[in-house]
Amino acid sequence: YLLPGVAILYAACVIVGLAFMLVNVAAYHAVGELSQPEDRAINFSYVALGFSTSLFIAPILAGVSIDSAGYRNTFALLAVFTVLPIIVLSFKLLPIAAPAPKPEGSTGGNVMDLLRDPQLRRLYITMAVLTVAWDVYSFAIPIQGSLTGLSASEIGLVMASFAAATFVVRLAMPFFVQRVKPWTMLIGALLTAGVSFFLLPFATTLGAMMALMFLLGLGLGSPQPMILTLLHESAPAGRAAEALGLRTTLINGSQTVMPLIFGGVGAALGMMPVFWAMSAALVVGSLYARRASRIAAEIDMKA
Repeated sequence: YLLPGVAILYAACVIVGLAFMLVNVAAYHAVGELSQPEDRAINFSYVALGFSTSLFIAPILAGVSIDSAGYRNTFALLAVFTVLPIIVLSFKLLPIAAPAPKPEGSTGGNVMDLLRDPQLRRLYITMAVLTVAWDVYSFAIPIQGSLTGLSASEIGLVMASFAAATFVVRLAMPFFVQRVKPWTMLIGALLTAGVSFFLLPFATTLGAMMALMFLLGLGLGSPQPMILTLLHESAPAGRAAEALGLRTTLINGSQTVMPLIFGGVGAALGMMPVFWAMSAALVVGSLYARRASRIAAEIDMKA
């Protein structure tokens, strides 16, 4: 707002991204440490609801603000929302999780140790497919909306439809956690998202895009609490925060690289190949998750 310009915008994106990464890892680790094992998935769902609420409100607020007041004033409006968390953190109004004790004789380890762990590796691979799908949504849906002829406010409604679905499915997570196994839920989420991306090139109206984005939100919104729970439970003792940090690093790496790839493919071939390639990757990911589910079931039986 104070120094408008493309260079400042790039710098602001880096700062905001770094801040979000730190908050994300710290918040999820705190919830995991403060939760009992039987309540961890539900509590992760509640945290995810907070993110879903912001995802629902922000696109509409930003779209309407841009159309009515312009980009510069919109940035000023969004900056106001940082005041409340600054006050809460400054006065220590949130519970703080104590550091997790490490087992006696533990010497720690490096990141590659986490990737060598079979259970964690299966989770990271499944998560990688879902992360790329989120990146395609974030990058390609505004472009697809523009190509379809939607205004900024209408694109905001499309993205808010996605956020509303993530809110709804995460609100229902306490019900599903009691009845559906984690890997089964991941398989269903991958297939649901795959169908959405396959149909997306055929959506040429606001209503059709909102419907598909709602379906996509159901698919991509449901896995996060389960993945976070599985990561926290599968990580070596005292290294849950490191496992969550590696997850965030992989997500940020994908968010850096994938838009460049998608942009090149989209510019050369159009958006349809991008959506269909993502659909194929999600279907293949569901087959991999099915295999991982069988392995996890065998491990549980032996235990």
